[in-house]
Amino acid sequence: MARISIIVPVYNCEKFINRGIESLTNQTLKDLEVILIDDQSTDNSYEKEIFLQERYPKQIKLIRNQENKGAGYSRNKGLSIASGEYIGFLDADDYVDNRMYERLLDGIESEKADIARSNRKIVFHHFDVSFLGRKGNMKDRKIIIPKQELSYLHEEYPNVTNKLFKRELIGDYQFSETLKWEDYPFTIPLLYKSNKVVSVEDAIYYYSMNLSGTTLNDTKKISPRLLDIIKGNELIREELKEYMTDQDLVNELNFLDIQNILQRIRDILYSKISLKEKKELITLFFQYIDEKYGSHQENDYYQQYVDSRKLLKFRMMLAERLYDEKYQRENPLEEINKILTK
Repeated sequence: MARISIIVPVYNCEKFINRGIESLTNQTLKDLEVILIDDQSTDNSYEKEIFLQERYPKQIKLIRNQENKGAGYSRNKGLSIASGEYIGFLDADDYVDNRMYERLLDGIESEKADIARSNRKIVFHHFDVSFLGRKGNMKDRKIIIPKQELSYLHEEYPNVTNKLFKRELIGDYQFSETLKWEDYPFTIPLLYKSNKVVSVEDAIYYYSMNLSGTTLNDTKKISPRLLDIIKGNELIREELKEYMTDQDLVNELNFLDIQNILQRIRDILYSKISLKEKKELITLFFQYIDEKYGSHQENDYYQQYVDSRKLLKFRMMLAERLYDEKYQRENPLEEINKILTK
């Protein structure tokens, strides 16, 4: 039984898999197992995984899905066989510094926390381009008590990969196996339920900006999966329904909803669809915000988020200019639900 299990879903990452997995096998903490779940890769990823497993037979477990099922399914399969007292996750095209898990484990145990989190750098061909991503580095905040500092839920990266979780906290909770952004509704409820989160400054997760990756490619077109983030919002509320009598939590989740919907508006701005289609969709999203949370232009959450970064403010100014009243729906919530149920 390992102290830590790191779950790595793999799909077509032949260019990056060696770097990512060897950043785990070279950790200063040796009591660590790596669980590779190959999701029916169609390139040479699986052959490279076999080579790595044969090279590090005591550290690496290798499993291949019978068919392509997605990252949520693969992560759940990893959870089902993980032996570790603590659970971490790596995306196969990313990597970590070699002391990351030693530092996270030290932090979580010394502070008796449920979660340890690291800072994150976005890299492109070894250049630090973190300014392109959302904020998430917890400067001057070593200890966070999420129930007392609800703003942490929207300040933190909403992904699982820069974190180490107590297995006891996860319990039988699982990832959605149908959503595009499956780690968002997994992470937020666990952060809220945790008694304490410790932030470890000198543990770094390196997020690799991959121009051929699915996330960037998906923003070039529009599909109903763009609205998966709204389904994720609903899953979070379902998981936290026993706590929803706390109006401060409801307000924070509303902020998260708006924040993530605005990210989808950004995707629409950059998509390769006609200007008419952009106007229709952006108008629908702004209407959806207004209908559910009140006028976005008078909404403190909206203004707070938009004012947080100059580039984001510029994007939203562009989006606002595409808002066209002639594309307004009588019932935007109903229109969104029609798309969600297709």
